[in-house]
Amino acid sequence: MKPLIIAEKPSQAKAYAEALGRSKMNKGYIEIFSNDIFPNGAYLSWGIGHLVTLAEPSFYKKEWGGWNKETLNSLPISPMKYEFVVSETKREQYAVIENLLKQVEEVIIATDIDREGENIAWSILKQAKADNKRIKRLWFNSMTNDKLIEAFKNLKDGRTYYPSYKEAQTRQISDWLIGMNLSKLYTIKLQEHGFRETFSVGRVQTPTLYMIYEREKAIREFVPQPFYEIVAEAEHHNGKFLMKSGLRFDTANEASETLHKNMMLNPTIVNIDDVTNKESEEQSPRLYTMSGLQTKANKRWKFSPKKTLEIVQSLYEKKMLTYPRTDTPFITEGEFAYLKERVEDMKRLLNVDVPIRHNEPRKRYVDSSKVEEHYAIIPTEQIVSTEKLASLSKDEQNIYIEVVKTTLAMFCESARYSKTTVKVSQKELTFTANGKVEIEKGWKVLFQDEEKSEKQKEEKLPVIKRGDELNLKGVIKEGKTTSPKRLTEGDLIPLMKNAGNQLDEDEQNILKETEGIGTEATRSNIIETLKNKEYIKVEKNLVYCTPKGEILSTVVGGTLLSSPQMTAKWEEFLRKIGKGERTQEMFIDGINKFVLTMLEKAPQIIDSSNVAAFVEKAKEEQLETETIGKCPSCQNGRIVDKGKFYGCTNYSNGCKQVLSKEVSGKKISSPQIAKLLKNGKTDVIKGFSNKEKTKKFDARLILEDHPNGEIKQTKFKFEQKKEKVK
Repeated sequence: MKPLIIAEKPSQAKAYAEALGRSKMNKGYIEIFSNDIFPNGAYLSWGIGHLVTLAEPSFYKKEWGGWNKETLNSLPISPMKYEFVVSETKREQYAVIENLLKQVEEVIIATDIDREGENIAWSILKQAKADNKRIKRLWFNSMTNDKLIEAFKNLKDGRTYYPSYKEAQTRQISDWLIGMNLSKLYTIKLQEHGFRETFSVGRVQTPTLYMIYEREKAIREFVPQPFYEIVAEAEHHNGKFLMKSGLRFDTANEASETLHKNMMLNPTIVNIDDVTNKESEEQSPRLYTMSGLQTKANKRWKFSPKKTLEIVQSLYEKKMLTYPRTDTPFITEGEFAYLKERVEDMKRLLNVDVPIRHNEPRKRYVDSSKVEEHYAIIPTEQIVSTEKLASLSKDEQNIYIEVVKTTLAMFCESARYSKTTVKVSQKELTFTANGKVEIEKGWKVLFQDEEKSEKQKEEKLPVIKRGDELNLKGVIKEGKTTSPKRLTEGDLIPLMKNAGNQLDEDEQNILKETEGIGTEATRSNIIETLKNKEYIKVEKNLVYCTPKGEILSTVVGGTLLSSPQMTAKWEEFLRKIGKGERTQEMFIDGINKFVLTMLEKAPQIIDSSNVAAFVEKAKEEQLETETIGKCPSCQNGRIVDKGKFYGCTNYSNGCKQVLSKEVSGKKISSPQIAKLLKNGKTDVIKGFSNKEKTKKFDARLILEDHPNGEIKQTKFKFEQKKEKVK
């Protein structure tokens, strides 16, 4: 009999059909004709992402579906058995797969090779009661035809990956439990305190928001403090340079006394104590994980993490890059072998003639023991031509070239430098200076366009040696402590990946087992959720916590819901479920206990917090944003957009001032209303119509007293035509 191949989405199914040869498109599925791999042919259908989802709370109990006091009293939402239903918008496609499943004995799971891919497929099989069939797994990291054919010839036992499905399902249920219970809890309680909006709370999104809030708070509360450093201006017969002492003082007097004590207020002749020259190497960057590429793309081109993931996914589907949602910077000997054969192709594409030194795999890049499901993001065997590259969008070109450069750099000479350190002493003070000279550019030839924008940190030192005389003068340099840096969107990815721990890029890559929050596949979506829920806003790539985000962060502070470290431990537990080392029941039981604890503690925290002040602040900020101008009648209220008209915010106190959005057939924009309120007149507005709508005319609008004497009304003011000078 024919097997049924289940792809994750239509584009993926199309790629499989192309690789497998002759086929026929039908509604909702493709029929693969007889070939070497499938002598009897095969059916090929697809999901549209998740076809099967968790039932809504109201499915279990009516009161669980509400957002009111009755709902709050009915919490926790904790079904005895979790029910799954077919998504309303995807019933037609589910019906196609369900019908095909009745006709086959073997199923090939060919969704994305990650936890969610397993979840999508197994959820369909269980919903259709077809999980007892013979199940195989298509395993691949590249969408090229050759790799897909090889994967179809070497299908794996599908049940081997069943624990990954259990991990994903556990994550799905736990997120549902926390989201459904605590979103309702915080929304209802905060609405009791005057906030009108709904609040979305999540196992990953809320601790991420809290980390952003902590940075926002640190920036706001930061008070710059002056400090005074002692440096030395050094003059050698071969040139001048600056030397540092590393000493910092709170007052200028302390620094001055130190200079006086060590006889450095005036120029002093000293001999150089030591000059060391050390050659050092800088190896090429590690190969890309999704997180690493998202961080780099944000830094270079200000791409959001979501945009980078979408671009890499597109290049993957175009068979140019390997699987995108990977968390390892390593490849195996097999990938290294084909990349080695394509070094010249990569050089030709980049139009560089960089010397190649490393033709054998090195542990920094090639380590099969560090590759579990997927390897690093690298080019596929089909290195594109310059013509093909030109056909891509500019953003796709940038990402593809970046990956090719980093991959080619693995084969190149290390960058080599000569580092010089100079030391001198004057009484109790020691001064040092460092210089760096490039010996071999190596792999950095590939990234020269980036180096041009980087500042040289070490100044050039003159040619000097131990024992040489220096004319040394102490100088007090005044400075101020600087505020914590505002996060960029790119900063959020490593912040989540390392659960708030500050690690440099190399440490992140080495400590692959460090359990962050979220996954390579979900972090960009979490950031998008925070933006869509208006907890954060991003302006010019900088991340700001909104008043709404601050309110939620304030009331979750001090609970485990705000702890990235706790969320990271949950992620670790979930990964162990995927490895078959822990059970779903243990985790869900723990989440239920956590929800019960939050239902008990959170209301007390909210009621004891100064939420009212945040609500008023949020209202004021919202009003400031919405305000068009000062009310011309009561002088106390503000004119805002009321939807169908412009009106005064002081309406509840009796002010009836309104201004029409349309006058004589012409829509009046808010910028023109702002000018009317500020200057007493608008610009000349073109296109008004008379009552009969037979003539058009241009005029300004001005304000005058309404006949009732209580409010202002608009009136036309016509510009006098200038007489022509004869």
